[in-house]
Amino acid sequence: MEIKQLAQVLTDASHIHEESYDHEAADEAEKAWEVTHKPPPIIDFTKFYTKTKEEACIEACKKNDLPKEMARFIDLALYWSNDIMDWCEAQGVFYPKREGGKKE
Repeated sequence: MEIKQLAQVLTDASHIHEESYDHEAADEAEKAWEVTHKPPPIIDFTKFYTKTKEEACIEACKKNDLPKEMARFIDLALYWSNDIMDWCEAQGVFYPKREGGKKE
């Protein structure tokens, strides 16, 4: 496996997981709280992801022609997501919503 391929699968896994977030459902949960004016609930925003991190890693491995056994390694690496994304950018692989390392 080449370094760029590793950087690509890490970036893809992170992006796939983030894209699975159901913003509409999360917004509805927050609006429902605002209407009731009850004490703020503890909202588990992780439940609004339609894919687990593991599922995102498996999908990214498949997309990049890597064995699904690599998914656990990718998942562990993404635990340090900010640091790993900086490393990916240093390899010339950028998060899909970024161009040249800058936010759109």
